[in-house]
Amino acid sequence: MADIKIYFLKKEINKIKENLNINLNEVKEDFKEEAKNNIENFIHFLDNALTSNKKIDNIITDINSKINSFNDKINDIMKKSMELNPMVNVMPDLSADDFYEVKTFAENIKLTENEYFNKFADNENINDELLDRIISLDNQIKEVEKTDKSYNKENKKNLYKERAEIYNSLSMPSYAIEDCNKAIEIDANDINLKLLKLDILKKGNEVNADDIIKCYDDIINLDKNNLESYYKKIEYLESLGNRQDNIIKCFDDIIELDKNNAERYYKKLWYLQSLGNREEDVIKCYDDIINLNKNNLESYYKKIEYLESLVGRQEEIINCCNEILNIDSNNIKALYIIADEYRKQADKTSKEDDYKKALEYYNKVKSLDKNYNAYYEEYCLDKINYNENLQKEIKYYYDKAETFFELGRHKEAINCADKAVSLDEKYYKSYYFKGSLLKNIENYNEAIVCFDKAIEINDKDTDSYYNKALILFELKKYNESIEVMDLYLKIDDKNSNAYHYKGLCLYNLKKYDEALESFKSTNNFNKYDMYYFLGEIYEIKNNYKEAIKYYDEALKNYKEKNNARDYYIIGMTLYKLSLFDKAIDNFNKALSFIDNKNAEDILNYCNNILKLEKNNKVFYAYKIIALILLNKYDEALSLYNNIEKNNESLSRDELYQKALNILDENKIDVNSNKREEEDNKSDIKSLKEQINLLKSKGENYLVMEWYDKIIEANNQNIESYREKIEFAKSIGNSKAAIECYDKMMKLSPIEAYKGKAEIYRTLANENDSNKKNIMT
Repeated sequence: MADIKIYFLKKEINKIKENLNINLNEVKEDFKEEAKNNIENFIHFLDNALTSNKKIDNIITDINSKINSFNDKINDIMKKSMELNPMVNVMPDLSADDFYEVKTFAENIKLTENEYFNKFADNENINDELLDRIISLDNQIKEVEKTDKSYNKENKKNLYKERAEIYNSLSMPSYAIEDCNKAIEIDANDINLKLLKLDILKKGNEVNADDIIKCYDDIINLDKNNLESYYKKIEYLESLGNRQDNIIKCFDDIIELDKNNAERYYKKLWYLQSLGNREEDVIKCYDDIINLNKNNLESYYKKIEYLESLVGRQEEIINCCNEILNIDSNNIKALYIIADEYRKQADKTSKEDDYKKALEYYNKVKSLDKNYNAYYEEYCLDKINYNENLQKEIKYYYDKAETFFELGRHKEAINCADKAVSLDEKYYKSYYFKGSLLKNIENYNEAIVCFDKAIEINDKDTDSYYNKALILFELKKYNESIEVMDLYLKIDDKNSNAYHYKGLCLYNLKKYDEALESFKSTNNFNKYDMYYFLGEIYEIKNNYKEAIKYYDEALKNYKEKNNARDYYIIGMTLYKLSLFDKAIDNFNKALSFIDNKNAEDILNYCNNILKLEKNNKVFYAYKIIALILLNKYDEALSLYNNIEKNNESLSRDELYQKALNILDENKIDVNSNKREEEDNKSDIKSLKEQINLLKSKGENYLVMEWYDKIIEANNQNIESYREKIEFAKSIGNSKAAIECYDKMMKLSPIEAYKGKAEIYRTLANENDSNKKNIMT
């Protein structure tokens, strides 16, 4: 077997030579000759290594020793070639060893890891004849590789393939896969080569699953109608575990080839059912099978059988039976299943209607089936009769509880509700009824217990979900309220009130984007409130354009009610729209409804308004009236004396009249304000015309005076200040520009500060320039 070892050692030596990795461009010119000599000597040694009479193992030891020596010499040359001058100037203690990373230019032959020397050299399957064939194939491949002619490609492919097959038969996967890949490069559409590669990969010790899967995909792509390849891929994926999605995709690909083949759907179905956690996928698969042949009742029965194995699928089972009845209206099996489902459902919920539906279908079965057993029919009749009597008794206690509640006898009302619960502890409506009573007397914790019990019995009880969510909202448990309201909305997504309260929870949690979405779903709710809150959120988000849009919509949807609160809210909305005259008009209407009942609210409104309108006597007067109504006479008198700047001692009635006098004296004439505003605009227009005339004459001093007149006419118009500043700067009057910025400070402080800073900077630069000129 020495010849076999020599053959493979020769291959290893050739591999070392082929993989020799030295870039002479990295070597300094001074050392290039030395590097070339080392490389030539090393290759010469390798070429003559096998001429020695030593044993194979000793030859390998000598080669590895030479490789180590060669690597050291080349690393030394590379180290000497490094440019260290700039670094040495900064850090004189540095040497090349501090920076150089040692490299491997030639790999050792590792006996302990080499499959050929350790495992295969003594393989009894390797004989001289087989070795001669391998050597012959080596020589033929070398000859063929010398030419690039197309007629040699097929021959070369077959040579690589044959050698790969030999290596594969000898369990030498790295050589086998190398030859197989070379053959595939020549002909990527040869399915036999792909199959060979797959076989090699699966035999390898270090299996890469993704490579094998890709190989299966390549084989499938070459012959998409070969189902065996798909099923072998599925078998392999199953062996890996955790590849369910890939397997389902594979089944889908098989179905895609022939969508009318029921057997293929069933194979996917059996796999899905084996997973145990793909209920919806299984049901869809049954539906696909049913759609192939809608008259095949067996498919419906199998789907029903599967649905019966799941929890809470009564509605789907009944729907499936109804589809059967559309095909065969007298189908006894379907009628019996529907009857059973309604009966089972009634036993859970105690709903009389479900017992009646069950009885209806049992009667239909009875009319068609001579062997019908009337047990369940009688069972349902007994339940219905019992429920009718029970419901009458429960209703009696409901009515009694409501009467006690209206009389304010809450404890007795709750006792009646408890009696109704005790009559049928599985009847969810009794728990809801008791919970509602407890909610109305603000016994929230016990109310929630009742609502939870109702939901436990009937998880579709929307009333209990909704009222529990409202309680949690009142308790300011906003996150919990949202969770419960979401459960409600899964059952009934049409209730605008639910979206409104969810939006309020999100608003209070400062989750404004989510609150927006919820409020926008409240289509049938109070549109004024909806638009008002949308405006509030956009204002908080500093999106004033959208805020104004929704405040405006709030105004359009406002239905006037004669109470102070609504006028106040609409006034605040108008104030935010900068419609001050209309805002004050609504504030006046709000305040006109002052009485003892809402005096506290009015006082709060006045305090809020006076933060915005600090010198507005109207709201001080209303505040005085509110304080009087709240019996805070001393505070009211102090406020009156403060705004009138005197020290009168007045009775309660005198003070009240004084406040009314202030209101009368300070009535707002909206039309008068509008006329005054229009007059101001007209005056400003004529003033600007005068300024233009003075500019044309070059009378700059007078121009400045006329700008002052424009500002005096409307000291809130920032554009007038800007125009004066620009003119002052254009004539070099920096002092006037700075003074104007000071007056503009209240309107736009940031702009004023920046403007003044720019003028000071310009003046400083001019001084520096003048100093330089003097020095020169």
